[in-house]
Amino acid sequence: MDKKKRYTVLTYLFGGYEQLKEIDKKDENAEYICVTDNPEMKSETWRILPFVNAEGVSGFEKTLFVRYHPFLFCNTDIVITVDASVKIFDSLKPMVDDFEDGNYEYAVIPHSVRCNFVDEYNAWIKLRNYDVKQALSNCRFFESYHYPLGGDKDGLIQATVIIQRKSPVVSAIDEMTFRTCKFLVKDGIERIDQIVLTFVLNAFFKEVPTMFIEENCIHSSL
Repeated sequence: MDKKKRYTVLTYLFGGYEQLKEIDKKDENAEYICVTDNPEMKSETWRILPFVNAEGVSGFEKTLFVRYHPFLFCNTDIVITVDASVKIFDSLKPMVDDFEDGNYEYAVIPHSVRCNFVDEYNAWIKLRNYDVKQALSNCRFFESYHYPLGGDKDGLIQATVIIQRKSPVVSAIDEMTFRTCKFLVKDGIERIDQIVLTFVLNAFFKEVPTMFIEENCIHSSL
């Protein structure tokens, strides 16, 4: 039986929206898993794991399900979820070392361009044809919790790379984020999950030890 790995790198690829990027240099103490709905997908560096029993579920909902239920798909107590758009060039051990040394439960990347929900929704409306009515409906939901939408105090995070430790509090963060994304959109799921995750962390889990990762990790030799 193989020795249990120290951490998992988990990516997800649904509906063929990206080509799976092979890993240049792996950490022998990590497992690398790609969850996909493509039965023909093969890889020399990732272990391919099929996403089954999900007929009628959109690719984006599958993506968010994996992102916010990562420990259903891996065998370690620390997982790094990485968007399939990111290519991994080297071992992620230094990030895991920092995460463990600080006894963190969660790790995210702060948004480098926008710092509040209003600016983020406006950018999505302008650049990605996001529905204005949906943005207003979401904002009313956040306001019902007296959450500051336009201020920069609580900031905004990205969901491209997330590090998580297996624990009850992390499961609660993930489940609340996923369920809120489902709640906000009738017969669908919210596309801008980083706003929802920011809201959940700041409004309900402010005291959870959270590590902030520099964005250059996804523009350098990650």
